[in-house]
Amino acid sequence: TLLDASDLMGQSILFPPSVKGWDGGRTWINTSTLFVRQNVLTYLLTGRKPQGRDAGAAIERYDPSKLVTELAERDPAVGSDTDAMLRALARFVVGRDSDSLLDPIRAYVSGATSSGVSPTDPRVLTGVLLLLTASPEYQLS
Repeated sequence: TLLDASDLMGQSILFPPSVKGWDGGRTWINTSTLFVRQNVLTYLLTGRKPQGRDAGAAIERYDPSKLVTELAERDPAVGSDTDAMLRALARFVVGRDSDSLLDPIRAYVSGATSSGVSPTDPRVLTGVLLLLTASPEYQLS
């Protein structure tokens, strides 16, 4: 799956376009490659493929709770403060934690928690990671 995705993004592993290799920076970005990149991340986080669900997705599902636990070991506030957790996740995934990046994610978490779901529920955390990886800040970094 990852090999196929790399091919679709013009990054055929072990087959560069020339002896120079691949051009750097944002030269790989176009409307197709952005969708492929996000679809690969969605598949890795949820098991959902663009054409349907992977049969092994329930068995191989990624549990983002482990990531939060590791981040909380570095900063104890992450384990007890939702905003600290969101900032730590943003720094981990995107490399920064600006309010413009986090405001829509805070709204998502607020909506989820208003129905009684914990902000550390794996479904909520997966949603947070999907939103972070769909952000322009992530896609262009």
